[in-house]
Amino acid sequence: KWKPLSFIGDAPYSIYIVHSMVLPVVTRFWTLTGLQGDWRFNAIYLALGVVASVIAGILCYRLVEYPMFKFFDRVTKNGFAMKKLKPVGA
Repeated sequence: KWKPLSFIGDAPYSIYIVHSMVLPVVTRFWTLTGLQGDWRFNAIYLALGVVASVIAGILCYRLVEYPMFKFFDRVTKNGFAMKKLKPVGA
């Protein structure tokens, strides 16, 4: 199991959420370079957008989503968020 791909596989929702915020920034940067009209640089633009989205998504996952999952997992296991259900007939 290759760790970088495994790690990216843990964060697809975060990548999906942040890509809509990252791509306009990448596009703005790209237009400032003056390369947006040259078709030869489209692959670089695409790669830059994908890499920036994946990095931002992983950061979002590690700094927001994962700690939130851990917190809610701990809270529900300790019974703060969920009342313990009694078995039927008890």
